[in-house]
Amino acid sequence: MKPFSLSVLFLLVLTFLAFQLSAGPSPAVDPGPRVGTTGTPCVVNGVTIVGTGCPVAGLSTGTGTDETTFFNNAAARFVSPEAVVNGLGPTFNGNSCGMCHSQPAIGGTSPSATAFPFVVTPLGGSVTTVGNPQVALASLNGATDTPPFFVLANGPIREARFQFFYNRNGTVDRDNPDGGVHDLFTIAGRADAPGCATGKLQQGECLA
Repeated sequence: MKPFSLSVLFLLVLTFLAFQLSAGPSPAVDPGPRVGTTGTPCVVNGVTIVGTGCPVAGLSTGTGTDETTFFNNAAARFVSPEAVVNGLGPTFNGNSCGMCHSQPAIGGTSPSATAFPFVVTPLGGSVTTVGNPQVALASLNGATDTPPFFVLANGPIREARFQFFYNRNGTVDRDNPDGGVHDLFTIAGRADAPGCATGKLQQGECLA
């Protein structure tokens, strides 16, 4: 091949690579929550589930390797509300894993009064709620918190993330990126936290 042809080929390859790099990766697409209405039904702790929330196929059931029982026990703990005596607090976003991950089945997305109007979320004892359980959680068991403006009864479970850390004087430290999850609620005022009276523990800056 002649030098001229090689040069032209080299330029074409460079042009193609430059185009690919400028185009960038394909944007991510959120498929939305799975509806859980198709697939093979399964029973998890006495509740019949179709599709979403079922264990993977082929779990063992033999003595010493009973993966099915292990899965069911974990699923029960996942939705079991926790109290201060169980380790809840001093700050938190929910009192169970299933509070934030329950729709359309255990391990899924967050509940909503409009998207999942017939789902009842246990908060502890005989207390239950329909829709976003964070609203009732703010005053559960005597708590003195206030739901932040972005937590709505017909909206999803939400948490707060700060772009940067804060200095002790309350100013933003733009040289110190944060990005971590911050809790919305405290155990202040709760009947099961008698040593944490209102005023001793304040809700986070995200509510200001």
